[in-house]
Amino acid sequence: FWLKFLFNAMVAAAGLPSKLLLVSLLRLVGGNWIFEDETTTSLAPKVDVAGFLGAPRIGYTSSKCAQVSFRYTKGTPRNLYVFVKRPRDSTWLEWGSQYPIYPVEGEDGLFRLLVRDLTEMQDFQVRLTNDDGALKVLSTPSNIGRTTGANNHSERIHTIAFHRTDPRVNVQKKDKSVCVDVHWLHNHVDLQVHPNDAYFEVYYSYVGEDLVSVCKDEPSSKERLCGKNLQSFSGSKKESYQTVCGLRPQRHVRFVVRSVTCDGIHHDIELIIQTPPPAPSVVTTIRPVPRFQATTAGFHAYVKVDWIPQDDVHISGYAVYQGLVGLGAMRLLCWVPMAGEGATARYTGGKVLLPVRESNNTNHEDTELLADWLHGNAVHQEQEILVSARDHGGGESPPYRYPLGKYLIKESHVKCLRSFEAKAPTYTAVVNARDKKRDKELRARLKEVEDQAGPPDWVKRWLEFPELASLCLASGILLASVWTFSRTPFHRSSKRLRQRADGYQAASEELAEQLRGLTTDRSSARY
Repeated sequence: FWLKFLFNAMVAAAGLPSKLLLVSLLRLVGGNWIFEDETTTSLAPKVDVAGFLGAPRIGYTSSKCAQVSFRYTKGTPRNLYVFVKRPRDSTWLEWGSQYPIYPVEGEDGLFRLLVRDLTEMQDFQVRLTNDDGALKVLSTPSNIGRTTGANNHSERIHTIAFHRTDPRVNVQKKDKSVCVDVHWLHNHVDLQVHPNDAYFEVYYSYVGEDLVSVCKDEPSSKERLCGKNLQSFSGSKKESYQTVCGLRPQRHVRFVVRSVTCDGIHHDIELIIQTPPPAPSVVTTIRPVPRFQATTAGFHAYVKVDWIPQDDVHISGYAVYQGLVGLGAMRLLCWVPMAGEGATARYTGGKVLLPVRESNNTNHEDTELLADWLHGNAVHQEQEILVSARDHGGGESPPYRYPLGKYLIKESHVKCLRSFEAKAPTYTAVVNARDKKRDKELRARLKEVEDQAGPPDWVKRWLEFPELASLCLASGILLASVWTFSRTPFHRSSKRLRQRADGYQAASEELAEQLRGLTTDRSSARY
């Protein structure tokens, strides 16, 4: 301060521009000093708009975070850096490394970012740059923002549960590990680049062991790295889930789901479960013809799926799925519980018989399917059978897979329990007929609703303007009449022309016959 005051006094006495001379002299004395109009981490840069339209704007703030909006005129900026200072300071400080930026929906050229790790209860300004060089070109200083004093507390996670993992993801592995899906409910699932955003973290641990990190959301990001959103009917709360793989089978495991704010305040919720069992040991046999010296009367080819029921009180039964090889499409074909009473007793245990039929051109490779189609052959996608062990909590083991090759399952002949809640076995055809009846009823109800709703919206809008509707209708009738009357004479004239052409052709053929006869007569007279 005293040095600046001394130089100001000296240059004022000499009548020279004080600031210019002072800055020049101070640059010579202490070359890397930074003043209010300059910013860099090494050398004093020049100041320019650098493609930024106007000054950045500080919006919502919390105790340690602030939302900054800005407009950029040169596409999407890359490698964006933030410089921060207090209004009373003269030095701009580079605040962290490069920040992720996200465009604002519906606003062309408007972007947002979230500045973190600010000081509580402080006024501050920011400047932006996308220049990686030593002499950085900065934007205009922003408005003055202020961080709050109270921390932004994290919203509590309301519910946590687990569910079986999709069998297409929960495949068999060499280490016999299993997968489960962890679900939770939270009010703030969508990320908006806002200080109130909630970031999720998922951990798990076995008894007596340390926590293992599964996934973490990146703070100030708009893309979820931990948790996938699901449609929920539980009011304002939204459901998310995360698939956790690599778990040891039939072990007690503790899951921890953490909700973290931009200010670093977090809230945890825990869930202790037993992991699903390992994949069952299955033996599959296809019987395309009767046994030796057995009668063929009433015989149908079948595939026998047999497994050893695992001696575990936690296993409730086995799910048999029908899938398409290479497509990831599958559905529950039969449910085989460990025990049952009455009509379901004969459909329990460790086996199931599925009628099959042999079929040509049954493949799952793209080239083979395309070759069959090009040769005009009927194309069939190869089918497979999957068997999973299911516990009482709803978890499932990795499925055992068996491709059927050239055989297709005769679904209409399969009789078994068709769902996990089924009380009696049914045929697929019965289920399909029930579904068709339900679809017919739904279509009838939909038609009733449409009839009660009246004409469509576009008809209602037309009826609001009767003059315009009448004009359009009259114009359409006029154009149709003109087109009809203009085409009718043409068709008549073309018909007459075709008749004349046919007459000319017949006359020419008759003359040609006469000429050939005349030539023949002349040749015979010569001889």
